[in-house]
Amino acid sequence: MSTQFTHTPKLTYPLGLLVALVSAGGLLIPGQYARETANWAVQGYAQDWVDLVLLAPVLLLATFMARRGSRVATLVLGGALAQSLYGFILYTFAVHYNRLFLAYCACLGLSVFGLILWWRETGEDQVASWFDPSRSNRIPAWFLIVTGALFLLMWLSEDLPAVLNNTVPKSLADGGLFTNPVHVLDYSVFLPAFFLSGVLLLKKKPLGAILFPVMLTFSILMGTTVGFLIWYMGVKGVAEPGPMPCVFAAVVGLSIVALSLFLRSMKLNT
Repeated sequence: MSTQFTHTPKLTYPLGLLVALVSAGGLLIPGQYARETANWAVQGYAQDWVDLVLLAPVLLLATFMARRGSRVATLVLGGALAQSLYGFILYTFAVHYNRLFLAYCACLGLSVFGLILWWRETGEDQVASWFDPSRSNRIPAWFLIVTGALFLLMWLSEDLPAVLNNTVPKSLADGGLFTNPVHVLDYSVFLPAFFLSGVLLLKKKPLGAILFPVMLTFSILMGTTVGFLIWYMGVKGVAEPGPMPCVFAAVVGLSIVALSLFLRSMKLNT
């Protein structure tokens, strides 16, 4: 029997609408990022574009389809909530106080409690029952583990020399920040979740069945966001993008393939 949400849409529908309004406000309000460095301001505008064009529609559409019983949409919604949580932690803690501060806090709160309700109403045991345990998911699982390892090495290549030499990484200076909130979230929560979900999927644990598609959907949304941010900074002349937009496009493409392979083991893919 497919999941029928009772409480989650009461938070995810308002969240999707508020994300759209907040991102539109970030793009339209004059001087919204005037207190930021040029680099960080451009990233703010780029994030607003992604939230308006991608995140808000995914939240709304996935909620609608999940409410109608779509299991795929249910799993995608979890990943979209994780992406919203990540993004609004950055807005609330790494952007100077501005006209949208209270709206940022509202989006963060809706993301947190929406994810809690989503997890409670979906349930790892129920999600595990949606999949054929005889089907192998080794390729998708190892893909997520390797992706997490590559991102870990990429962040360490910047942070480890700076820590050892007691200096400040260039990206931190460019953003005018005390610390890099992206690296904090990745080191502390999201990269460990990549590794954990991959390992649990390999071991065919129920927790892996629900955590893996959430993190892979998050990877797709985050990869799209970061790739666009890097490209946009190049367009605005605040950074040299090099091959990184193509790298992230490849990550997104491979993540979509991995998610498709995983969903093939679903008993009734609706």
